[in-house]
Amino acid sequence: MKTKNNRLDIVGKRLKAVDRHLVHLLARRVFLAKEVAMIKVEDKTPLYRKEVEEDRLNLVSEWANEEGINPEFARSLLYSIIGESCKQQMMIIDSLRLGKMVEKFTPTYQELQKNLLRLTEYWASRYERYTAGNPATSALVIFERNIIDTTLSGLGNREMCLDLGCATGKEIRRISRRFSKLLGFDISTPMIKTGKEKISLTKKTNVKLMVHDVENSWPLKDGSVSFIIMNNGTASDVKNLTFVFNEVVRVLKPGGRFVMSFYNKEAWTQRIFFPWPLGLVAGIDQDRDCLEVKLEKETIPIFAKPYTLDEVKEMVPRQLCLLSWHTYPTLMSVLPKEIVEETLPKGLIHRLDNELAQTDHGLGSYVIISGERV
Repeated sequence: MKTKNNRLDIVGKRLKAVDRHLVHLLARRVFLAKEVAMIKVEDKTPLYRKEVEEDRLNLVSEWANEEGINPEFARSLLYSIIGESCKQQMMIIDSLRLGKMVEKFTPTYQELQKNLLRLTEYWASRYERYTAGNPATSALVIFERNIIDTTLSGLGNREMCLDLGCATGKEIRRISRRFSKLLGFDISTPMIKTGKEKISLTKKTNVKLMVHDVENSWPLKDGSVSFIIMNNGTASDVKNLTFVFNEVVRVLKPGGRFVMSFYNKEAWTQRIFFPWPLGLVAGIDQDRDCLEVKLEKETIPIFAKPYTLDEVKEMVPRQLCLLSWHTYPTLMSVLPKEIVEETLPKGLIHRLDNELAQTDHGLGSYVIISGERV
């Protein structure tokens, strides 16, 4: 039999979870209000529209009545939220008046690339811990490693492995004993610098990293590569994916294999707004055609284009034969962190997500494919 204190503890935990979700929703409300200000600046629309705000207040009163809570309480709460939103919007307008740079609602590709370089500089020294506190991203790393290992198990020639968007080279260091040579390309100088320092500590003489944009010609001979990795959704970070696929075909040996992953346009996270913090480091914003990445208290947009599983299959050149395709993670991406980390039996969500990845439901956050050069 539960004591009064036990019952209070249970209800207290529920209140804490609700409060956390409320704060998450407030943060999202303010973020969207800032986006409204960006759009209004670009479209030269008046910042304040009394009739719109009044409609929102009236709607909240109706919804409160339906839920059985005091409509005036709900209305006054939303009024305070609108007030904070207006304050944030005015700060954007004031910054423009003072000639300061303000983020656009639809940033240019060049601006998104600058953001990418800023992010990589920040993350370089701590990149290999970036999944901490993000269970869905951590699960993706494990799942993709299993795909890489499975694809490698049937690979005959192991002369060279190429990692596209290698960051600090963590993945090719992991599999370094399986190849004679391993090479990583990344656009970020700080990432490559950090990666080289880590390689020197491990004394792995067969692993090399290079600052190189994968959308420029690869300094490799035709048919010189045995295995290609482009994981963690990196294939979606490329603007000219046709060029990348053509280079994959050119440098892969006959029988050479590859693993690539993309952000999924049809993921659950793209179809529904979930009113709680999700366990992903980053998520696609289809309204702005970019990837929103968490950076301390900021959310930074960088270029990324999501694809459906069918779109990915159609893009694969005829010289490449697909061996497997999955979307992952599904449940892990959308459940609140406390459910994934505390409530359910350890490993249950992982097992369910692994089973879902073997079906064609297509709701996982990433599309992961493996294939072979014919």
